Parts: sequence; structure tokens; C-alpha cells
Amino acid sequence: MTNTHARRGRATAIVGAAIALTLAGSGAAHAASPIDETSDAAASGRGVGSGTYGFIGSFGTVNNDDQALGAFNHPYGIDVDPRDGTSLVIADSGNASWEGGSKQSGHSAQWVSRVADFDPLRGQYAGNGRYLDTNSAASPGETSFGANYAFDQIWDGRLGARGNSGARGIAMAQDGSVFLSAPDAGGAPAMKLFKLNSAGIEENSFGYWTVGRMGWNPDIEVDSRGNVYTPTMDGETTPENQGSVSVFTADGEFIARYLTGNEIPGAHSVALGKEDGDTIEVFVATATGKTLGGTVHLKKFLVDRSVGAGPANNPQNWTWELDPTFTTQTWKSGLGDAKATFALDYDPTLNELYQAPKSGPIQRFDAISGALLGTIGTGGTAALKDGAFSHSRGIASDADGYVFATAQSGATTPTRAAVQIFALTPDPTIGLVATAGIGEVSLAWDALPTGEATPYGQAQLRDYVVEYRETGAEAWTLAPKDAPSLETALTVSGLTPDTDYEFRVTAFNEAGSGDPSEVAVATPLAALPEITVVQTGDGVVAATQDDAHAVAADTEVDFTYEITSTGNVAVDIDSVTDSVLGAVAAPEDFDGTLDAAGGENDSVVFTASGEIPEGDYASTATVEWSQAGTATALDPVTAMWFGHGETDPVVPTDPTDPTDPTDPADPKDPADPATPTNPGDGKGSGLASSGGGGPLLGIAAGTLLLLLAAGILGVRRARTK
Repeated sequence: MTNTHARRGRATAIVGAAIALTLAGSGAAHAASPIDETSDAAASGRGVGSGTYGFIGSFGTVNNDDQALGAFNHPYGIDVDPRDGTSLVIADSGNASWEGGSKQSGHSAQWVSRVADFDPLRGQYAGNGRYLDTNSAASPGETSFGANYAFDQIWDGRLGARGNSGARGIAMAQDGSVFLSAPDAGGAPAMKLFKLNSAGIEENSFGYWTVGRMGWNPDIEVDSRGNVYTPTMDGETTPENQGSVSVFTADGEFIARYLTGNEIPGAHSVALGKEDGDTIEVFVATATGKTLGGTVHLKKFLVDRSVGAGPANNPQNWTWELDPTFTTQTWKSGLGDAKATFALDYDPTLNELYQAPKSGPIQRFDAISGALLGTIGTGGTAALKDGAFSHSRGIASDADGYVFATAQSGATTPTRAAVQIFALTPDPTIGLVATAGIGEVSLAWDALPTGEATPYGQAQLRDYVVEYRETGAEAWTLAPKDAPSLETALTVSGLTPDTDYEFRVTAFNEAGSGDPSEVAVATPLAALPEITVVQTGDGVVAATQDDAHAVAADTEVDFTYEITSTGNVAVDIDSVTDSVLGAVAAPEDFDGTLDAAGGENDSVVFTASGEIPEGDYASTATVEWSQAGTATALDPVTAMWFGHGETDPVVPTDPTDPTDPTDPADPKDPADPATPTNPGDGKGSGLASSGGGGPLLGIAAGTLLLLLAAGILGVRRARTK
């Protein structure tokens, strides 16, 4: 394919409103964890684990009889349009006589572009780690990410004599020119390069069997200068003709060739890496060759394109050197059936190389070291399914890092043919924090990039999947929800109090699942509802008889009933009743619920008023209540208040009053009218005396009466406290 990977801005994600969910994790059984190799994701061709590729969609159908737009007989080469980085050109080759009898339909090239309403979130993801199954659909592209692409035919290879099969390799240049490798007239598998202009009109053809030694070249490339690179595998056994890479200008002038002998016997595929001035990286993969021992090679060359005078078989005298830092891959059976390499593609952003063997999955290599990184898709299957195929003959990666592979169900009479699309799974989820609540655990984690910020190569993020299990259990339980959500906080409720639970969160996109978060552990709490109530009268707490509050009888007293939530859950206050005053109305602004202790609304004050009658007074406040959200009443909570209604106190006679004619303190003469009053000597005080001792005894008796009266008043005052 053309080595052009300008990083385009991603299409704007069409994201529905995020849905915040509280998940019930009660006793109902849920599906087993989707985060394993036998999961629904893996069964749907999706990747499991961060940094892996998974199926995201497909487009195209099979048509073995007639040429039809959007239909293939044998999809082969594929390349990205360098002008926009996202459109594609695809070669469709009819089956050769040895592949499918006499079928020779196809023979075309089609151009595919993104639709106007391209939606990066379109696909088969159904939520909570599940994907819709489209393997039985007649047109699977219509229900997947592939519905983002529309077809237009640019070339009909059946015009004229084109031999026994159609277009194989295809590449597109910066100016919109399209180059195809396809047979010309004749029965031998000899190929030519055909140049089409941007309108799909054939302008030129060149190469063929003798000039440039093109024998069989299913893969071609175009560099930034417009030069066309083609491998040539002609089945010869002499070193100079066993295999090579030939280079032509856009006008068909043969300018360079690498004759390698046994270094790249049976060159079959080529990919272009980074360009630096005159130097360009060229990756070459081989077929086994007919007499070369059945060994497949993958090598990397550093090519100097400086123009010089060279021999006829290398006119511009380009020099080719093996890159010593790249580990040459060599295998006989290898990963899958690697008897040949049919396509190579290079991604400059990731610096990775993709290889399509004769059968088996697409293989990923580090383009610097040559190390095998993994595979894409499942190859070698008899049927074409999501992410699985018999074989692939072409690979291309676009400006967003999506990988496209031509795929079909078999080489003879294919029943399904399509272009499959792959993308990377999400990054690992990090930052998971679990906070225990009453019978529940609240989770929060770090958000992964979404929309325009989606990392290169990844499908856009669709969902976070939460799983939990009791510590020590083997199986995970999915926290259920109704729709995908990008919210990064969630509560799992209905858990058993005082039981240890483990939690993990995994991100999902159309390509599959990322690495789960590290496990977080939390222990749900038991609900402990609790309240207190305090009753006052005139602001005085009088909870016992000894504390009785004395007021004048029939005085109206203002009562308060303060209720406070002291437990760890919210409570509902159903009613407050005073045993004397009756039902007590709630404040107008009270909604009936108190927060758990420490909450903003964890207390409320009810008020009432009533008269205190004469004598002792006692009332009991009763609060009916329940745990918020439940219908079960809890034991009532009570508080008491005591008081006393007093009448007006009697003022005692003052024995020292000089107007009192009696003298109770004089034992000798309790009533002696003959004795004149003499305030100066004490006689006028009413204290009769005889001799020197009489006045003193009278004073003592009067003092005793005063003290007694004071004591009576003191007792009454004490009762008013």
C-alpha cells in the first residue's frame, strides 16, 4: 500500500447521553464474566486484553456470477487513498481455473469511502461485554461498523482479454492514480501493472514477463515519489531469476531491481517503511518457491535511491542492504500455514508490520526489531465469520489505525467474501477505589480517553463493565445494567453486610475488552438506624420527678421535641405524640426524613404548647419511626417531662410587728395591758419578761418563729426550681 499515514482528526463521536446507573447486586444470578478467553467478546472475534486487535465490522458480499457493486468474488489487494487517509481501493480477482473451475467473475477494482454520517460508535456492541451476532446475517456490514462505508466501482477488468484471473495487488499514489497487478492476455500466470487515473480510466500498462521480470506479484506498493515496487516470483531455479523486487516509475519506466538469489527466493510481497531523503525501508516476504525447500522469509532492507549508472537489470544502480537490527523471520510451517506471504503492510505511527500468510491469522511484527507481537483475527477457518476467515490476501491500515483485511471463506466457490475491519482494544482501567456503604459499595475509577482523544488504532470507548465476587470465590458476577455507560462511578447494592467483596472494572469498545483494573476490596456495612429525642418545657429539661419544673398553675408552657439521627442510615419520622397534648404537628419544611448522623439534615425540632394545671404534671413524648426506604416500623423512642402547677403562696404573720397586741413570748404575762409599751427596752416588741432574763427569752422565741417561717418559704422556693 501507499506509505502515507497523515494522522487525521477523528470523526466526531455520536455519543448518547451518559447514563448514571445504580446497580442492584442482589441474589439473582448473572452471566459469567466476559473478561476471559471463552467470553462472548472472544467468541465474537473481539480482542481480550489491552493492546490486542479485535473485529469491529465488515463490508461487502459474495457474488460468484455477476459483477455487482459492493460484491466480491475473491477480494484480494487493498490500499488506503493517501489523499484523505481513510478511503480504500480494493482489487477483486475472479477465481483462476485451478481455484474454482471456470469461474472468472470479479476482475474489478472498487473504491470505498466513508459515508457522510460516519459514526465511530456504530457497531455490534450491546452493553455489559456482549456483542450482537451477525454471522448468520445476509449482509453483515449493514449491522456493524462496516455500514460506515459506501462503494463505487472504478475499474472493470473484464474489458478486453485479461487472462484467467483478475486484479491481484493494488496501490494508490498521492495524485489519485491507481496501480493494479493483473494478468494480461495469455494463459500463463504472467502479470502486468496497469495504471488507472483518478477517474478509473486505464492509462498505461507495463512490466510483464521479460522487462522487470514480473512473474507473479500479488502485492505492490507506491512510494512518495510515485515509484511502483513489485515483488517478482517466477518459479525459476537459477539465482538471478529466483526472486527479486522490481521498481518502475509512475509512467512505467523500469529503474531498479534487486536480484538476491537465495536471500529472498520467491519474493511475493513488499511493504514500504519510513523514508529519509534517498533512503527508504523496504520489507520483503517470500513464498516457498517450487524448488527452494519450502522456507518463508521476512526481511528488511535499507535502500539507497540515489540515481546512478547501473546495469540493464538495475538502471539507476540503487543499493540494497539488509538492516542488521531487524531479526529476519524464517519459518517452514510457522504461525498457521505460512507457505507464502500474500500481503505486507506497514503502519508508521505504531511502527508495526502486518503479514498475511497463505492461511492463518494476520501476524504483527515490530518493524524495528522484527519481533513477533501477536496476531490479528483467526485464520484457517472453513467459514467466514466475524474476525475469522479461511485466508486473507490483502492488508491496509488507515489514518486512524484501523486495519482492513480482505477475507473469504475458501479458495473454491466462496460462500461469503468481505473486507473485515480490526481495531485495538481499550487501555487498562486504572484508579479503582471502593468505598463501603450500608449493604452496598460505591466504586470510582479514572476516565479513559473518548471521542477525538481516542488513542491511535483504538476503536472508540463504549462502556465500562463492573464485576464483583465474594473474596475467595472463583466466578465473577456482572453488575447488571440496561445500556452502555461511560460514567466512571457506580454503586453496587444488595450486598451482604460484613462480607468481604472484590471488585474490578474493564473498559470495552467495539474491538473488545481492555485489561481489567486492579482488584479493589471492600466490606459492606450493616445498617444501624438510631435516633434520640429530647423534650423541653419553657426551655427546661425535666426528665425526672426530682427535676420537676414549677410554674404558676394554669400557665401556658411552650414545649419542644428535638429528634436527632445518630445512626449510620437515614430514617423516616412517622409521627410524634405527646401523651397530654396529643399529636404534635411536624414543621412545615420537614419532609419526614432525617439523614444519617453527620448529614446536613440529621435533626428536627417539633413544637407544641399547653397549660400546666395545679399540682404535679407529667407527659410522655413518643416518636414512631422507621429506616428510610423500608416499610418496617422500629421500636418507638420516648422522652418524659415533669412539672408542677403552684397556687399563690400564704404570707405568715410577723411576730416582731409592733402593732400586734399579743406578746406570745412573755410566759408570765401573755396579756398585760397595764404594762406600757417601751420600744427602747424591748417591751414594745411584745416580748414579756420578768427580771433580766425575760427580754432575752422573748427575743429568742421571736427569732425562732422567724427562722421557722423562713424555712417554709425556702421549701416552696426549692420546688419552683
